[in-house]
Amino acid sequence: MNESNEKLEILNMIKEGKITPEQGVRLMEALDKADAPESGVSASRPAQGPRWINIEVRTKTGGEFKSLTPIRIPLSLVRLFLRF
Repeated sequence: MNESNEKLEILNMIKEGKITPEQGVRLMEALDKADAPESGVSASRPAQGPRWINIEVRTKTGGEFKSLTPIRIPLSLVRLFLRF
């Protein structure tokens, strides 16, 4: 199984509720680390932390909005999902 198929399988597991988005992120990061070269980050490209999309789900009860559990999804995962 190649890397893109493995990432697609992780996305499907998130979609089906078998794993949480946070667990999916950890799996994706582990895949990226396994495929990264041993030499580390190249000198020409500065290291950047992951970029995240924060999603807040709200529900309206009565006249007020109540915030449910916030979700943090890495931007790279969103880009991968949009390719499919």
